[in-house]
Amino acid sequence: GGGGTAAAVPTSLLQGLYEGAGDVVHGVVGGVSAVTVAPYYGYQRGGAWEAAWATVYGVPRLVLQPAIGLTSAVTKTLQGAMSAAQPQRVQQRDDKYYNMFHLLLLLLLL
Repeated sequence: GGGGTAAAVPTSLLQGLYEGAGDVVHGVVGGVSAVTVAPYYGYQRGGAWEAAWATVYGVPRLVLQPAIGLTSAVTKTLQGAMSAAQPQRVQQRDDKYYNMFHLLLLLLLL
């Protein structure tokens, strides 16, 4: 998933597709594990009641995590396509954050 940093923005369509596919897989695995792995460990900790509770608790994650992964995939794919179509904007963004980093570093050293 998304770190929210400028460095996380894909710079090409292919990179966006690749990162987006990873987000979908991560979301599906997270959702499925919420109703499989968590109940298994719940059963080991507290028996059938704990396993049932973990399953009920995991059902929303089964739906939401893949949806979040898919949303992130679409976002990253579109970001990659936009970056590929407008490479000068990528350079401007990189310059902006590079300069901000140096300013922050300078302030920390003072």
